Amino acid sequence: MKLTLLGGGGFRVPQVFAAIAADDAAVRIDELVLYDTDPDRLGAIRAVIARLEPAFPHAPKVIATTDLDTALTGSAYALKPLSLRPLEWLPGKAFNVASFLGNDLKLDPGIGNCGKAGQWVPVGVGQPTLMIQGLCQMKAGQRAQAEESLARSYELDAGNPITGYNLALLLFQRGELVRAQGFRFVAAGVVNMFPHTAHVESIAVFERELPI
Repeated sequence: MKLTLLGGGGFRVPQVFAAIAADDAAVRIDELVLYDTDPDRLGAIRAVIARLEPAFPHAPKVIATTDLDTALTGSAYALKPLSLRPLEWLPGKAFNVASFLGNDLKLDPGIGNCGKAGQWVPVGVGQPTLMIQGLCQMKAGQRAQAEESLARSYELDAGNPITGYNLALLLFQRGELVRAQGFRFVAAGVVNMFPHTAHVESIAVFERELPI
């Protein structure tokens, strides 16, 4: 799997690399592409990662580039690493189902900066234009394709409310009410809990599971 980091010259990127290359990483990345508009900043971060690589037997192939087309071609995901959370979080959010990424990523011209431990780096202004695959497929009436895209996103990040809502909506509209709520029907029966009365209790068993 190829993963692209937008803003690959950021000071947090080495920590993202360490999470990706860890022996117990939840997702195995084969190729990591660092994209940045500043070649000097990109080169400095690539040099730091080069010193880290020998310590990680499962380190992905790392490519640094200032060409956005090169960075995105064949990439499964494009992310902007703004957090130090572990890898399990990184593939989440809307980037899971983004088919196209606009070439309109901008950095603040100097007013907005992020400071930490004496370092000041420019911050991004908004985010690039995205085409969200699963949502676009829903609007186009391509329900089977939309369910496949959203199910993959849900599998990677079940806490994403946008993915969860739209996947549940698809299942609900198809009449799979139990799956839409994240449960699987196991068994049903009746129990006569009060023999001295004329009624019985209906019992059903459901197991919690991902709606995929």
